[in-house]
Amino acid sequence: MSLTQFQIKEITYKTFQKCIEIRTDLYYLIITKSFGPRIIFFGPNDKCNLLFQDNHDVFRMNNANHHKIFQNDAWHCYGGHRLWASPESIYTYAPDNQPIEVKLKNNKLCIIAPKLPVVNLKIKWEITINPGNIEIKHTIVNQGNKQVELAVWALTQMAPQGVAIFKLNDADTGFLPNRKLVLWPYTRLNDPRLFLGNKYCSLKMDPNNQTPIKLGFDYRIGQAIYLLNNYKFTISYLHDDTGHYPDGGCSCETYTNQHFLEIETLSKLVQLKPKHSITHVETWKLERISSRIGSMQSDDDIAKIFSNN
Repeated sequence: MSLTQFQIKEITYKTFQKCIEIRTDLYYLIITKSFGPRIIFFGPNDKCNLLFQDNHDVFRMNNANHHKIFQNDAWHCYGGHRLWASPESIYTYAPDNQPIEVKLKNNKLCIIAPKLPVVNLKIKWEITINPGNIEIKHTIVNQGNKQVELAVWALTQMAPQGVAIFKLNDADTGFLPNRKLVLWPYTRLNDPRLFLGNKYCSLKMDPNNQTPIKLGFDYRIGQAIYLLNNYKFTISYLHDDTGHYPDGGCSCETYTNQHFLEIETLSKLVQLKPKHSITHVETWKLERISSRIGSMQSDDDIAKIFSNN
């Protein structure tokens, strides 16, 4: 894809201040520049956003210990796509409210954020605009003077009323188990939003259900899908079968409440030495599909979606 095949410009967008807007024939993208980075808009055009936006700043870290550690600078959700370090702790919520550096080179957008306070981590993104997809290369650099154990944790908050679907590991391992399902304390397996089949799993986003639910997988297939408004949003990544992953072995996690649904992908855990970095890559693809997609609460319904990938 050449530069003439997509448009890029700086805009002021809602409450998010300065942003970068990217338009191609297949999708429309907005990336924050005044803070973050966040991808706060991804869709086929500027009227259909598949991502959740926290326009009213509802979600922020208000914990007293957090304010003490970070000198009263709050962490804000903002919505959309973001990058964290796992395992989750109070330090995960290091505020990222400062302007970021954005450079364009051919079809690549290079984003560098200031060093996160206290945790001494630096975030870099490289977003490649391809003809049929975008590739997001997430990098975390240890700028402290101590080795830290962490994994790259890429989270995408989806707009309401869609459904996330996953294909379960299906390797023939004989007498040995072939998959992990990791549950959080508040997760109920009889939750009506959750379907667990023999081959597939789905989780619906229901604005009328206030109970949170989260689960994770040792997800060797490396491909999660969100269905919304006749669109299929596929997030792909590589799972390392030899790697040690956070949260009991999860390379993919999903969470929902009454506001949004998250698809979260993770790199393997590493002992990150000072001045060293770790990278995790996601590929995003957007497709229009038939309006008759079924309930997504049966293996047969979900298989039809995955068979087209």
